[in-house]
Amino acid sequence: MSDFLHESVALERISVIAKLGSLETCNACDMQIVLEMITEIADEARKKLLKSGTVPNNKDH
Repeated sequence: MSDFLHESVALERISVIAKLGSLETCNACDMQIVLEMITEIADEARKKLLKSGTVPNNKDH
């Protein structure tokens, strides 16, 4: 699978998880889990992009 497709899937997963976290039934504990999941997916995608050389290595982010 191409890097672009992998990252598109990661962004879609983040979007779905964020939508679930925005539901009225989401409590503080649920929101913490949502944020941790989003962070995990985003960090993984960023590492893959850095490894592939697609984006510059900016240590400020």
